[in-house]
Amino acid sequence: MEDELALYSSVRVIPPYSLSHVIGCWKSHLRVWQDIVKSGYQTAMIFEDDIDLPLNIHAIMRTTIDILSANSSRSVPGSKDPGYDLVFVGGCGLRESTNPPLTSDFRLLRKSYWPSCLHAYMLTIDSARKLLQLFSTAISDPIDVSITEYVRNGTLRSYSLHPSVITQRRDLTPEGASWNYDVFKVPKYSLLEHLAKYGHVYSVDEAKNMGL
Repeated sequence: MEDELALYSSVRVIPPYSLSHVIGCWKSHLRVWQDIVKSGYQTAMIFEDDIDLPLNIHAIMRTTIDILSANSSRSVPGSKDPGYDLVFVGGCGLRESTNPPLTSDFRLLRKSYWPSCLHAYMLTIDSARKLLQLFSTAISDPIDVSITEYVRNGTLRSYSLHPSVITQRRDLTPEGASWNYDVFKVPKYSLLEHLAKYGHVYSVDEAKNMGL
């Protein structure tokens, strides 16, 4: 295991994507994948640090996992395959409405069409191993662009929650960000807004610093 993980620590970065923030973002995700494998976590959700969650995120993810598991079992009876490699819970893919919802009862979940951004996604330990293997030698694009390419060519089985359930916040985004996408809106039943309004009143920065 240690030898396997060490393999992913010396990946060559190919220009022109050798800017420090591109490399830093890629290394951050790689380290989390390594930790998932090393710690034996069977399922994990990864969040970037400028996001807001809905208060009912647990129920949403439970429903998502149940639907994907049921679909996998129908395809291969008795299979323990969770039925996915990645689930984009938050993203900035503007064309994710292209594919229809998997069920009429839960219209958020659909097969990914052209996912983008990595500010909130779910994966399994096998997915983490697969990603580490895919990026074990070199990176030539920003990490989210590379993952999208693997989704598009079928290497990664991916689903998206659309509209995004977890969103980035303008007030949590580094100064100077020029994005205009709808992903910056405050989610319905925002956890951060709720914390600021009820019970204990925290600012957005305080809530982030407390890990809430």
